[in-house]
Order: sequence, then C-alpha cells, then structure tokens
Amino acid sequence: MLIVLAYTAADLGGENAVAWLGIANTLAVAAVAPMVGSISDLLGRRYVALLGASLMILGLITVGTAHRMEVAIGGTAIIGVGGGLTETVAVAGLLELAPVKSRGKYFGTGILLDLPFGAILTYGMIPELSHGTNTSTIVLHEYLEMGRVDTDHDCFS
Repeated sequence: MLIVLAYTAADLGGENAVAWLGIANTLAVAAVAPMVGSISDLLGRRYVALLGASLMILGLITVGTAHRMEVAIGGTAIIGVGGGLTETVAVAGLLELAPVKSRGKYFGTGILLDLPFGAILTYGMIPELSHGTNTSTIVLHEYLEMGRVDTDHDCFS
C-alpha cells in the first residue's frame, strides 16, 4: 500500500498529506456506520444501499479525476460515507439469511475469508504503476470493476 501512496503523491503532489487518503476514508466510515441502522429503519435498506452506492460512485469519479491531493482526499471521504452505508446494510442483509442460532459463525467465517483478499487491489496495481500509469485512473478503474462484479447479485429485491 505504501508503494501505491508514493506513486499517488508523485502524481498529485501533496506528499505531506498523502496519509489523509486512508484516514479520510476511515473517519468517514466511523462517523456514518453507527447511524446506518436507524437510517435504514427510516428509509428502508434498499434506499440506504442505493444511496451508499451512489456516493461511492461519486467519490470514485472525484478521486479518478483529481489533479490535486486535496480533491482526492475529499473524494476518499465521500467513498468512506458511501462505504459505511453499504457495508453495514450488506452485513445486516446477509446475516438475516443465516439462521439466528448460527449468525455468529456465519459472520466470523465471512470476515476470516475476507481478510486474505483485502490487499489484492493494491497488489494488482503495483505492476501497472511501474509503467508510469496515472494512479488515480487505476484506482477508478479497479474500483469500478469491483463494483460491477458486486452489483451482479441483488440481495435487496
């Protein structure tokens, strides 16, 4: 991940603020996630998931077209808000599919299966970065590909 951040800092400038790319996302998720349950009770899980996905797309477009580090940091904060909405609603929706007695086992297994794959996006970008490709374009492309794969399964209908 540090290699990708170094290339991003070289592309966009702002070497002193590059750490905020990850921090802005994490802070936004932490700020939004505790309220998602109440929001989904009021609006419905489908609309909260659609709002979160829309915010993530808006943030990805912002990051992908950024020419300054400050804009990219704002885009990652928008991605974090959308991610906080969609992650929480998705976990709640998936856990409703599991029997009440086994929900803890299902949740724990899902987290353990997700851990090894968390850095695949970063490791996949490193060869492309060595050819002088713009990092923000790679991030936009990779995230949109992941979003295309994830939207093939609609569990909210």
